[in-house]
Amino acid sequence: MMYTDTMSKKSSLFTPQNILLFLFYSLFFLTPLYFRFITEELFEFNKMILVYGFTTLISATWIIRMVLEKKVLLSRSKLDLPLMAFLGIQFLASIISLHPRTSFLGYYSRFHGGFLSTLSFVSLYYAFISNFDKKHITQLLIAFFSSASLVSIWGIFEHFGHSLSCVALNNTFDVSCWVQDVQNRVYASLGQPNWMAAFLIGIIPVALALVLTKTKRVGERMLLFSTLTLSLLALYYTKSRSGFLGLAAGLGAFLLIGTLFWQKTKKQSPITASQLKAAGLSLVIFLATALVTGTPYTPSLKELTSEPSPAAETDPQQVVNRLDIGGTDSGEIRKIVWQGAIDVWKRYPILGSGVETFAYSYYADRPVEHNTVSEWDFLYNKAHNELLNYLATTGLAGLLSYLAVWMTMAVLVIKMVLTTKKMETDHILVIGLTAGIGAMFVSNFFGFSTVTISLLMYAFLAMIALLTDSTWPSKTTSAKKHTPHTSQGLDGSQYMAITFISIVTIFALAKISSYWSADVHYARAKTLLKSGDYESGIAQMQTAIQKSPKEALFYDTFSVELANIAVALAEQQETTAAAQIAQSAIAMSDTAIQLNNAHLNFYKTRTRMFITLSQIEPQLLTKAQETLIAAIQRSPTDPKLYYNLGVVESSLGSVETGISYLEKAVELKPDYPSARLQLGKEYAENQRFAEAKQQFEFILANIDPQNVAAQQQLELIATASAKTE
Repeated sequence: MMYTDTMSKKSSLFTPQNILLFLFYSLFFLTPLYFRFITEELFEFNKMILVYGFTTLISATWIIRMVLEKKVLLSRSKLDLPLMAFLGIQFLASIISLHPRTSFLGYYSRFHGGFLSTLSFVSLYYAFISNFDKKHITQLLIAFFSSASLVSIWGIFEHFGHSLSCVALNNTFDVSCWVQDVQNRVYASLGQPNWMAAFLIGIIPVALALVLTKTKRVGERMLLFSTLTLSLLALYYTKSRSGFLGLAAGLGAFLLIGTLFWQKTKKQSPITASQLKAAGLSLVIFLATALVTGTPYTPSLKELTSEPSPAAETDPQQVVNRLDIGGTDSGEIRKIVWQGAIDVWKRYPILGSGVETFAYSYYADRPVEHNTVSEWDFLYNKAHNELLNYLATTGLAGLLSYLAVWMTMAVLVIKMVLTTKKMETDHILVIGLTAGIGAMFVSNFFGFSTVTISLLMYAFLAMIALLTDSTWPSKTTSAKKHTPHTSQGLDGSQYMAITFISIVTIFALAKISSYWSADVHYARAKTLLKSGDYESGIAQMQTAIQKSPKEALFYDTFSVELANIAVALAEQQETTAAAQIAQSAIAMSDTAIQLNNAHLNFYKTRTRMFITLSQIEPQLLTKAQETLIAAIQRSPTDPKLYYNLGVVESSLGSVETGISYLEKAVELKPDYPSARLQLGKEYAENQRFAEAKQQFEFILANIDPQNVAAQQQLELIATASAKTE
């Protein structure tokens, strides 16, 4: 009898709802922490794959639960209309996109933001509200708190020169495995300081809300307090301006809503004096850390107390929030990119250029002012403003539907404040969740959402829907009574349905795994080819293409590598093999353009390939010429394209045409040393010495006083002028 009871208890642990609880807990805990060193992009790609995998398992388990209980378990919510509108517009914008594959899967290297990622998060939202109650929320939040604590510890160690990542990679507890200066701005397992900050500022208000409530369990209180304290400390070490602004907005919202609620309910609250002291102590630690370490806005204690050096007194200029040391202020860059995003929207006002196609559409509207910044030749695949990114890529319809989701949530919270007569623990948690979403929303305004942030925002949205009583079961669900299933009670149709669901799930997971595996082979191929192991590198690249034959980037990268191999073979007098490899390189490039003719970088790569192969077949320069002309049509303000076309035209014998393109490059970017140097050389070769001299003198006077090439050219001009006299 005892054996039977034990078996019954064990079997009850593996109910579909408990399995769903475990899956959600694992998803929330693992996503912020998960990354791999073996993929091309270490962080976002792996996190997105993880979310796809868990979404597949969660959806399958949810459906199996419905099959077992013979009823539809799909809760409705007051957020249905805006969510479905947003998802529907995302789908339409993906269909009519400049490149539908990018819109559905996401931009390759960002991955997150495509229609499938949005579909995953919305699916997780409905799975959450359909399978869980209010009592599950705190338990699931613990997964986020635990993850945030580990991320914070990870980041704090990095600040002091010890990265757990390096332990995993090369078994050294230092920061030598990173090229980036992770001690100056930490990012732990999130991949970028601003992304880590966005995650932490989403967690902090929620942890604060629970710290302020009557939590009886000692372990839970310790976790909440440590999460709050560690997150605040780690946030400082990210040195993220958008993170600090987001946290200020989130805590401001927390204080405003909380105060209004407190006054309305006549101070009937579950908050105790001891918990207020705990929250106060955390804020003291927060301020003390700010004083000791400094912030992006304030100096450190050491800087305040140290004597200023003479050099510092004579140099009033300070570098403030540069993207790179010596680079243009990120605020200035954002203004330019934002203007370009608005111009993109003007061309595609209703549904935008297509989900996640900013990298394709922006360059047709790229402001000329972009050439004046230090990052002028970087590829911008996001508008660095979540709202403008939606406006550009999904149009006014996409932006309004996105805002409608969060405005509806705000209405639900406001309604809760206005209609509730007594403040309960759940109400304080709603305030914390709302403040967390607000903090992340502000952070996204100065950047863009990531996998972890989107997961957090949709999870918080689902929790708010439950806590504000904004969900209800569907009519089909409520019409039938709950009947616990038993293995003996399954009929044939249930067995068939579960078998079918299992097969579909395995197939979906296999596709996800294959997509991930293709990237692993691609990353390995690039490493091998760079090291000179061409045979192994080619084999790995071919495997990547076989696993993901529609990925244009694979063909694009392969084309240049094959071109380099062809030239190397030609230098070894292996002309037949060189010619064959050269044709393969051209074929790869052709395929890349056929698969994605909207990506500017593919035209640049194709140009480089033809110029490389022209060492074997000079006539291929005309193909480089055609490609550059096509690229300029897609990016008319890019000076590098005009510079390269000018060089190619001159090489083909069209000297005057080449000079005109070089002049255009200089016009677009007056401080472009390579263009001015080449233009000066062309002038000199055509006996236009005065104009040539102007170019070289401009370089030395305004760009680089130590430019050796310009100095040499001036000496040659002086010699040539003397001879002509």
